[in-house]
Amino acid sequence: MREGLARAFALDLIGVLGDVVGIDALIIVTGEPELGFVGRQVGASVVEDRALPSADPLNRAIDLGRSHAAVIRPRSPIVVVPADLPALTAHATDQALHKLAQVRSSFVPDESGAGTTLLAAAEPSLLRPAYGPGSARLHAAQGAQMVVDVDPRVRRDVDTVRDLQEAVALGVGPRVRSIVEGLRASPSGACATA
Repeated sequence: MREGLARAFALDLIGVLGDVVGIDALIIVTGEPELGFVGRQVGASVVEDRALPSADPLNRAIDLGRSHAAVIRPRSPIVVVPADLPALTAHATDQALHKLAQVRSSFVPDESGAGTTLLAAAEPSLLRPAYGPGSARLHAAQGAQMVVDVDPRVRRDVDTVRDLQEAVALGVGPRVRSIVEGLRASPSGACATA
């Protein structure tokens, strides 16, 4: 169930990002053929993540995307958008991107204040991903400016069942909504969304 939900997060997010006015080029790093296929349908560049053993797979994947961006758009702004933001909308993303672009390096903390959702830089060479436990503190220590005045959808990542409940209350994409509705209809899954 968790794997299906993670895939639904990513597929819905690709659709959202394809509608963001402020994004000129979308780069998707994935080892999943379905995500790559959907990404290409919205005009994204797809960088294959070959899932090499790594102690830090998320930051390694982000670096793959950053390296690709450095080749195709070396002087353009860059933003990392993790897949675990199921309540994100194109409008909320556009507003956040405008605020993040005001400084050379910036990030949005998650709702708890400890993690990071979006991470942005004025160009790929300035991006320093440090996702993981305490990432907000790490990004701030590297000189990135924290931006908290954004739509709550931008800060609502999902690490727990409660996070998912809060994301659903904000509104989620069609694939995530379908899974959540299926859980609510199932007696064994009712506790996951109650």
